[in-house]
Amino acid sequence: MKIRLALKTSELQIDARQCIGVGEAMYLGKDTKTSTGEAFVLSGTGLDKLKSNHLSVQSNSLVLQDKVELLTRFVDAHISGLTKIQTEALLSYFVSQKNRTKTLLML
Repeated sequence: MKIRLALKTSELQIDARQCIGVGEAMYLGKDTKTSTGEAFVLSGTGLDKLKSNHLSVQSNSLVLQDKVELLTRFVDAHISGLTKIQTEALLSYFVSQKNRTKTLLML
């Protein structure tokens, strides 16, 4: 999500499509082309199925899939509708929350 927010704040007018595959990773190669396992297959298949959406989570677990599908579509639609200023504010919030968490962990 942060990747897409960062891209939407760019002057380049670019966007990204992401699919997260939840499953076993049998072999982690130097890149995704040489890596194997259920997670990579699900991610690739899900990315191929994305049409007008930009974000998807794919799993062979029907319980997990049912829980994340609607939420993922909601987040995707919300991010798609943000203005540049709204996107910058949301990205800034996420970055500050990450920094706040790091600070709290150091105390």
